[in-house]
Amino acid sequence: MKYRILFLFYLSLFFSCTFSEQEEAKSTDVKSTKEPVQETTPPKLQIAEVDTMVEEASFMQFFESFMWDDFFQKTRTDFPIYSDKVLISDSSSWTYLPFFTNTYAIPIIHDDTLTYFDKDIETEVVTMSVIDIYQSQSTDYFFDKTSKQWQLTGISTSPSSKKDGDDFFKFLHQFSQDSLFQIGHIQFPLPYHFNDPANDYSNEEGIRTINDWTYIEVIEKGMKLLSLDVMDTSRPIRDIFFRGVENGIYVHFTFKRIDGEWFLVKLIDHST
Repeated sequence: MKYRILFLFYLSLFFSCTFSEQEEAKSTDVKSTKEPVQETTPPKLQIAEVDTMVEEASFMQFFESFMWDDFFQKTRTDFPIYSDKVLISDSSSWTYLPFFTNTYAIPIIHDDTLTYFDKDIETEVVTMSVIDIYQSQSTDYFFDKTSKQWQLTGISTSPSSKKDGDDFFKFLHQFSQDSLFQIGHIQFPLPYHFNDPANDYSNEEGIRTINDWTYIEVIEKGMKLLSLDVMDTSRPIRDIFFRGVENGIYVHFTFKRIDGEWFLVKLIDHST
């Protein structure tokens, strides 16, 4: 009987301990499920600095906007600025410069077979001259490329003779006004390239002879010539491109100095 009572006592003690352990485990599980979830902050994005100054595609593309847009012209002029010896303090005193907007074409003098519109200028300082060969006067516009963008920094007027070391402008004046002088300064037969309107403006090649030549006033009175100081004046070649202003004009005259005199040696007319 004594052993039986002891057995029952140990048995009850065993179940009591087992139950306590189970309850403690349940309590621990409940606590673990109620622990607060730690919030994680997403990493900050590394935003690269953006360069807001967009580099312009070319000088001539800039100049087209500068020529046509009054507001753009003011924003791209570095005030205060001298026009000859007159100081213009700010944009409120600025007078819009129309350049070639009032004519049907821009005559551009070059020393290469590509125009400045087709070949960019690889310099950050440019002097652009607008030359009146009839008044023997040149108005020079000084442009600097700062912070990736072109700006007008100064204007001055001077005799065109300062830019005419080889007398080409004097020759061009006489060539444009004197029909006998013109025909005497063309190298015949003259290579002639043109777009044929009768054949869907296809590119055709031919020649012009002295017998079928018609006088051309290359630079008309009142028309001004555009020149850039990046031209190599030591070369015995001068190309004059007529680029239409809001029209399809594209004419290219090539002059060459032969035995000290200038001659027209090639004519291209790809006007449409």
